[in-house]
Amino acid sequence: ETLSVLSILGEKFPKENHLENATDELEATKLKVKDVSEESILRLPPMKNSKKMNAMKFMGILVTLAHYYSPTLMPLLCCRMTKMTFVYGFCEDSILGLASLSHALVHYSGDIHLASRISRVTDFLISRNENEHSLRAKLLLCTTSIRAVVEPLRCIVEHSLRGYNSAKIVGDAANEAVGGLFYCVGSFYSIPDLIELQ
Repeated sequence: ETLSVLSILGEKFPKENHLENATDELEATKLKVKDVSEESILRLPPMKNSKKMNAMKFMGILVTLAHYYSPTLMPLLCCRMTKMTFVYGFCEDSILGLASLSHALVHYSGDIHLASRISRVTDFLISRNENEHSLRAKLLLCTTSIRAVVEPLRCIVEHSLRGYNSAKIVGDAANEAVGGLFYCVGSFYSIPDLIELQ
């Protein structure tokens, strides 16, 4: 039903999504974001087209659900959100699109280098946003999973703790649990090698 709403707003998606569609879309989007940086995003004008802003809002809701319920739709959504950001301007939901794009690049394209760069840009944008805690909680699974791939697992401890605290602040019990889980996993891998200490 959400796809029907998006269609009314001018953003059509195929009802059946195949892995080939996702990978093709990612390859096309990679060309547009290969030089993305904090500065290039900050130079974008604010999005003013109300129809496109509403479409971004719906896609922002759907992309977080698609991680779990329609994994091959998720890359199509985040690619569309990213392209709309560069064409129509930046809005808060652009952050959701970029964060999900970094996740998709790792899992569907294997481009860890570009995924890591976009993830750092996303962290920067979250820290500047007035809804920082809400965004940090909402994107906790996505951003932490990227860090777990591109950095040693012990490096996710501080990141997951920040996400856990943000989820607690905004009353997001589900992501509070996710943050706690990642914190425990990261902490386990931070234990020194006891054999070397003997």
